[in-house]
Amino acid sequence: MNYSDVRATAQDGDVFFLHVDKKNILSRLTAFVTKSKITHAGFLFWYQGRLLVAESTTHGGSRIATASHYADREFELVKAPRQWEFIVEAALTRSGESTYGWLSAAYIGVKHWLLVHANIALPQIKSNKAKACSEYVAELLGYEDPDISPQMLYARLT
Repeated sequence: MNYSDVRATAQDGDVFFLHVDKKNILSRLTAFVTKSKITHAGFLFWYQGRLLVAESTTHGGSRIATASHYADREFELVKAPRQWEFIVEAALTRSGESTYGWLSAAYIGVKHWLLVHANIALPQIKSNKAKACSEYVAELLGYEDPDISPQMLYARLT
């Protein structure tokens, strides 16, 4: 799905997933480790006619940005299992307050790889405050174990 299709169908609280960005080394590394085409996740919402994203990125941690930032990327769009009104306050409050979880992202990659390739399930890291993108989404959706890769989150929601 391209950006125009997303704009035409997105509703507040929808979860967006981005396919691998071949120009970005972290995106390519995520795709390689997880054997996945999905490498990023966040929430979409409308504000004064603009489509915005609530996400956690390597560019400043939890943030609000225009969805057009990803206009050149391929999307998947999923209706969230929780209504936006139950998520919005937590999503907006965290914006700019938490950093991106580099170690968390690495842990999620290892956790995903071990589960897929060796059927070994690693435990959740409960003390972690810095979140990778899929953890940010999973935590706001109320998942008990938010240490999840973008691909596994996508699979769980579809």
